[in-house]
Amino acid sequence: MWNMDKLDFNFPCPKCNFQNPATVRQVRTRGRIICRGCKTELQLTDTRASFKRANNSIARALEGIAGQLQIKINL
Repeated sequence: MWNMDKLDFNFPCPKCNFQNPATVRQVRTRGRIICRGCKTELQLTDTRASFKRANNSIARALEGIAGQLQIKINL
């Protein structure tokens, strides 16, 4: 099963623009991180549930592909 929670990405600090790493899970669970540049505490949020919608969309697509990957072997 597809799990987007472990995917990581970088995002800029809104205060100092330093690139900070985060995971999808940290955003989904409204985690807090400390900026590595200016040491400001950042609250991560997914206000439109875009990660949840994307995860559901990807899971549906993968299920559709899995159904089409059946190989027939004639002996």
